[in-house]
Amino acid sequence: MRAWDPAAWSLAEKEIASSPLGQGFLEFFTFWVDAAEKMMSEQDENYPHVVGGMEKYTAHEAIQKAFALSETQFGRQPAELVLQMLAVMVTYWYYRDPLFRDMTEVEKYLVREVLGTKLVQLAEDAQRG
Repeated sequence: MRAWDPAAWSLAEKEIASSPLGQGFLEFFTFWVDAAEKMMSEQDENYPHVVGGMEKYTAHEAIQKAFALSETQFGRQPAELVLQMLAVMVTYWYYRDPLFRDMTEVEKYLVREVLGTKLVQLAEDAQRG
């Protein structure tokens, strides 16, 4: 995955990978984002977004298309986990800004809720020391 801030992503990735559930999360997440990045870099003659003479998927479109491939590879994932993955994308992915910009209002609302819950959890963890 191409990260917005590679150092921050490296720390987050290590934290996520510290449990078996986190390792499964990262496996699905990495496959999903890598597939989306590949789609964004390849020409698609059937798509209307022209960039530099080549037709490209936007980040949002690529994430949607790559999700189906990811589910085929790893099976269905719980909605809560998928929302957490979207929140991680919006936080760390290099294409986070165009992804978030093109999300529907419902998608943005759900991602904000996940991020808000995470901030509350971090504050509580800090208070406990």
